[in-house]
Amino acid sequence: AKKDSVDTLLAAADLKETGQARSVVAVGCLAERYGAELADSLPEADAEARWEALLRKDYHAGFDLAKGRLLRVTLVRKPGGRTWMVQTQHHAVSDGWSGAMVLGDLQAAYKALRAGEKPALRDAVPYERYIAWLSRRDLTAPEAFFRAYLSGVDTPTRLGLSRPEGRRVEASRQHPSLQVKLSEAETEALSSFAKQHGLTVNTVVQGALSLLLGRYAGRSDVVLGATTSGRSAKVSGIERMVGLFINTLPLRARWATSDRVV
Repeated sequence: AKKDSVDTLLAAADLKETGQARSVVAVGCLAERYGAELADSLPEADAEARWEALLRKDYHAGFDLAKGRLLRVTLVRKPGGRTWMVQTQHHAVSDGWSGAMVLGDLQAAYKALRAGEKPALRDAVPYERYIAWLSRRDLTAPEAFFRAYLSGVDTPTRLGLSRPEGRRVEASRQHPSLQVKLSEAETEALSSFAKQHGLTVNTVVQGALSLLLGRYAGRSDVVLGATTSGRSAKVSGIERMVGLFINTLPLRARWATSDRVV
């Protein structure tokens, strides 16, 4: 990406007296860059163990929001001559949509340089255009909407599961994850079910999640977060901007015991 996109990635967070974070771009600020080499003489198992150790160290290094440089790049030469690039950045800098664009630009530039050609970078759209749009918005109507939407909600929706006593969870700790994949037949059945009832698959999943959350919480009125891309704003070139646009909005689901699930 061109300069405007790179500047966005190298932003810092500035915490003012109000407690609100602001993105500050320092001209000439560079990403943290590191290099490492795993000797060809290393046995394959040892080289892989050191590679995994490097990834863990990078993961737990974290970022200091007040000092900037919320992006770092590490080049690692592995036995056999192949070089791997590890890019780590704070999520406050940009979203997944932006990451795909930056990676595409990087791949195109790398391919051009390998061929001895000058990279033809796309024209970047300045992120400040979106920030300016945000600053001009009148938030009176959205605030009134959400106050009415969440009226009566006075406590968070908790799972109702006990937490282990005396166990401190660090912010940099890597949490386990569980992936569940649907077969083609299951996916087709889910899509057909949603279409039959005039719903999207996303709505069906959110409904199921709400019911499950309600069962664990012992409530029939639950609130959970729904993350949106945030790129629906009427800002010219927003689909080509690099920055953070995602927004998590409250999704409230209420039902009566007599209600039936479609």
